[in-house]
Amino acid sequence: MEKLFQLINENLVLFIVLCVVLIAVIVGIGVLVCVLKVKKKNKEIDKEISSTISIIVECLGGKENIVSAEAKGSRLSVVLNDYALLNEEKIKEQGVSSIIKMSTKVTLLVGSLSEEIASYINR
Repeated sequence: MEKLFQLINENLVLFIVLCVVLIAVIVGIGVLVCVLKVKKKNKEIDKEISSTISIIVECLGGKENIVSAEAKGSRLSVVLNDYALLNEEKIKEQGVSSIIKMSTKVTLLVGSLSEEIASYINR
């Protein structure tokens, strides 16, 4: 009888260890799947942002039309060669909430993308 209890205890310990390992593997796979989904979503967001930046630059007349660009918080100040090439309607479709035209520059209220746009223009 003692041998039977000993055998059951040994098997029970083995069973518990296997269950813990199986649970750890399942949790690990779940975490891996979540991480991969987040990375995929981040790549999609990066592509979207990159596309938006390219369109905004094109709405300013292209890189060759931009003399300088400077980010100040959520604003982007640009000096253009030819202000007639500025496409205000299309640029607002890209999320630019305000366009302020001055004699020497144009200031766009672009939000959190201002630094990235300025960096793209100035490279």
